[in-house]
Amino acid sequence: MRRLLQELQERLEDFIEQREDLLLLVQCSENDTAILLKLLRDTEQASEVDVFLLFSNSFHQPREFVREAIEQLQEQHGLASQSLLEAGKPPLPDFPQTLLSPSRSPQALLQEAISFARSLFPREGGHRLVWVMLPEQISDAAGYAALVASLVPRNGIQPWMQGLRLILRNPGFTMGRDTNAPRLPRVSILPVDLSPDAVRDSLQRDVEDDERPRAERMQALMTLACLDYAHGRNKEATAKYTALLNYYQETENHSMQAMVMHGIGDVFRRTGANDQALHWYECALVPAIASKAPVILSVVVKSLGEFAFERKRYSEAELYFEGLEQIAARMLDPEGKARALEWLGLCHEKQGDAKQAVVRWETAAHLSRKVGLHVNLCSNLDHLSRTYRHLRMKERLSGVETELTHLKRKGPRDA
Repeated sequence: MRRLLQELQERLEDFIEQREDLLLLVQCSENDTAILLKLLRDTEQASEVDVFLLFSNSFHQPREFVREAIEQLQEQHGLASQSLLEAGKPPLPDFPQTLLSPSRSPQALLQEAISFARSLFPREGGHRLVWVMLPEQISDAAGYAALVASLVPRNGIQPWMQGLRLILRNPGFTMGRDTNAPRLPRVSILPVDLSPDAVRDSLQRDVEDDERPRAERMQALMTLACLDYAHGRNKEATAKYTALLNYYQETENHSMQAMVMHGIGDVFRRTGANDQALHWYECALVPAIASKAPVILSVVVKSLGEFAFERKRYSEAELYFEGLEQIAARMLDPEGKARALEWLGLCHEKQGDAKQAVVRWETAAHLSRKVGLHVNLCSNLDHLSRTYRHLRMKERLSGVETELTHLKRKGPRDA
């Protein structure tokens, strides 16, 4: 993945540095736009002379998109002018009122907006304006294509295009087979494929690259092992985890030993090989403790608790979740503590101790209510509702059901 992103960032930087082409059409999916924007922001931070203006709002129709871009430009213009005034320097030139005219075409407004933005900094000193339009969603493909076409320099580089680089999402959307953009003057095309298959291929190249440090190659192999597990490739995942375990034992990396052993346990647990799963979870506990990393220890302990609960060994599960609660408390992790308390309540319930289960769930509900954990609060209130009804605690049952109704009506975003 690192190689894939490095190659993509290098392609973006090469386009900005070159002097032949004005416009780069990026062929990418909706899912890839956020990563591209992050790479461009990283490039901006690394540059001391270039100015980046990035627009990623959804494209529903040309006039709305351009209006939103101009509003964003106007806001940035105002902030920059205010900063100059506070520093005792002259402000920027006034924002053109012509850019606010509703009667002009979106194409004309966009071109003037770009021209005005470019005029705000001197041409000497190697300054460039990098104008980026990568809308994540495009519902009006024809309108977007027309807007992009209006920026193609068919008649050569015009004065307003000097010191400008345009990076736009390709209106063809696919891999460009249905667009004639490659034959347009001063236009480059950048195919971007960050699909799972492309990421996997890149990681595999990292693993096989003998020139890379061994630690980096093992990091790539770990990611591949996790991907294999996520996609149900159990044999492949186990083989990779085994190779990783040999390396991390050789380098005495306790944290990674624990994570690899835990990963092997997950594979066996999924395939129903319960004895092997338990063996590897218990093996993972030793390096997890040695690592002195609470996050890693909590992962292993949680799996051991859940596994024991699934096997109906409730007293054993209770011990693990007691430990998990203590780890979460040391980590100042209220969500982890609330989950551990909920599991403890379930363990008590399964062992016939409904009153102690209520104590755990009431504590978890209070914590969840206090720090705004909507999902955890609803889950624990559901348990309390069931148990209050069983214990015939009518007054408490009424209060819980009222709170649950209110919470479910509001939803997690409004809680």
